[in-house]
Amino acid sequence: MDYSLTRRALGLAIGSLLLAGCFSLFLIVGRMPVFSEWVSDPLFFKRCLVLHVDLALVVWFFSFAAGLFALIPGDRSSHTAFRVGFGTALAGVLAMIVGTMIPGTAPVLANYVPVIDNPVYVTGVALLFAGLLLCFINERLFVRVMEVSDEAPASVWQPFRVTPDVAIALKTTALAYMAAMVTFIASWASTPHVLDAKSYYELVFWGGGHVLQVANVSAMLAVWLLLLGSLLKRAVLSPGTARVLFALLLLPHLAGPLLTLDGTVTPPTGSDSRG
Repeated sequence: MDYSLTRRALGLAIGSLLLAGCFSLFLIVGRMPVFSEWVSDPLFFKRCLVLHVDLALVVWFFSFAAGLFALIPGDRSSHTAFRVGFGTALAGVLAMIVGTMIPGTAPVLANYVPVIDNPVYVTGVALLFAGLLLCFINERLFVRVMEVSDEAPASVWQPFRVTPDVAIALKTTALAYMAAMVTFIASWASTPHVLDAKSYYELVFWGGGHVLQVANVSAMLAVWLLLLGSLLKRAVLSPGTARVLFALLLLPHLAGPLLTLDGTVTPPTGSDSRG
């Protein structure tokens, strides 16, 4: 198995976590008497906070998940899609860093995905999400991972071997991520642009942010299954059981894009608008 794609994605994940730590230090050092005089922009430290959160949560979690997804065997086209997606996501992270340094632009502490309200940073977030989407949308989604029998020699059970239950968990992560991206697009299309920045970004990221948490949970379960399988030298769940459990996790959240298309500012059906 070629682990180079996984190494790249995990490198981005770990690098983003290290950068997040560095930007969190700016919040502390920038308030020290000597260093605080060097920064004239009062919003600089809040922008560092926004980048810190996005790197430590969004980039770290989903780059790591993409690296795990790359453990599923794939063909040349899936490798190519992953490389293009990785490059796009990396460009997005770089744009986010540049956007943080633009003076005078306002940080927006929206839930799930805080942003900085300038075109460079927002474009960076879009490139990050689009690049990771390419990492998840490829032939790996349709590969049937073969089971390894209990009588197989120990050498077959290499570290981080993807068994059918792990593959199902990782595919669920990919599908949940795709559903979240569709929900973001639907929210963007249905949210009035005349709103103030805080309300606008809050509504755009609210629905899809919920669905992203399902992708996080599925990725966490995939890691647990991966580690337990390596320890026990067998798959933890049968393929049938894994399909049922992960379908129960995912299916209710596929309604996210449909609910959002009704409008992010539309009151729930049957509610009394008079309060």
